[in-house]
Amino acid sequence: MSLKAFMKEVAMGIEGVRPDFGVERRPGLETRPAESTVLHYWKVFSRAFYRADDSLGPKITLSVRQYIKIDLQQDFPMPKVKRPRRFGTPTHYGHLATQIWGQDWHIYPNPSVRVYDWAGLNAHVTSASRIGEYFESTCRPGTERGLHFRDVQFVVFYNEDGKPELGFQLIRDAKGMTDIPNQRPKHVIYEGITPGPLFESGMLFHLAFLLAKNALQGCETIAKLFAKKPYPGDTISVIPWKEGIEDEPFYPSAFGKGVERAGPISHRIRELGIRAGYAQPPRPHDFRAGSLLRVDGQGAYFTGHSRKNVLEPFQDLTIRRNPFMWQALPAQRRAEFEDSEPIKELRAEL
Repeated sequence: MSLKAFMKEVAMGIEGVRPDFGVERRPGLETRPAESTVLHYWKVFSRAFYRADDSLGPKITLSVRQYIKIDLQQDFPMPKVKRPRRFGTPTHYGHLATQIWGQDWHIYPNPSVRVYDWAGLNAHVTSASRIGEYFESTCRPGTERGLHFRDVQFVVFYNEDGKPELGFQLIRDAKGMTDIPNQRPKHVIYEGITPGPLFESGMLFHLAFLLAKNALQGCETIAKLFAKKPYPGDTISVIPWKEGIEDEPFYPSAFGKGVERAGPISHRIRELGIRAGYAQPPRPHDFRAGSLLRVDGQGAYFTGHSRKNVLEPFQDLTIRRNPFMWQALPAQRRAEFEDSEPIKELRAEL
């Protein structure tokens, strides 16, 4: 069997997912995989030869790619895409925050899960990282690749107002940087000097589990931590981790051992989005795409000043929400709705 015939069999064996709203739906193609999915399968297959030092070579790989795009499309028509790019914005982040901290009715098996999930989501959203850079990626199963305490540096520094402020720096286990760890991107989370909603403070939720874990050396209480200042003559000083904690996962698995997996936390974020009123909730990667703001061409061309607040509302439209869905209602309103006379009469009829 040739590689092209093999990929045709692979494509016919993939069970396609239901396309998102707004995607072109040609009759008979709803259950077929997207062309991009088949290309991804080919990429994964061909890369296995590369890792085994027996590369197929560009002549073969490019030939099969062209076959999938042209010839296979004629024999086995597939939609080009089923999930168009969507943009997770601060508006969507705020909806999730309102649900999880203000009106969520979901009972977590362990209260710490909600804290860890929101801390991890905050780090992911504010750094525009891939979800697999802080958690164990589905492409790296069993490797324990993810954020550990050794990858995080906790500090106290003097801010613009000359006051001590807490912060920490994360080293992202970025894609394609396994062999160049010294070049991995870094991200900083800090207290902040401007007031805002508590759910925007990544420091708040990280401090919650760091203090509960007694992870900071000599800072067993919040009072001792807030009393910390940089050493005399310095503008920033490191607060060391408790001895022996360096190799432990920074975001531990909620229901197992080791580093939290990207799959479970993505699933919990999706369920939160459904409870917040989204039929198709924002995915972690949508928040990464949300950082790719487009330039206000009109303003930049005619006035020399770009407007940001014009672009974000249009990105909001890529992920629609219905705040009146039953699961998005606060617990009290849901209870009142279920105890109302019309609902009681309807249940009696059923």
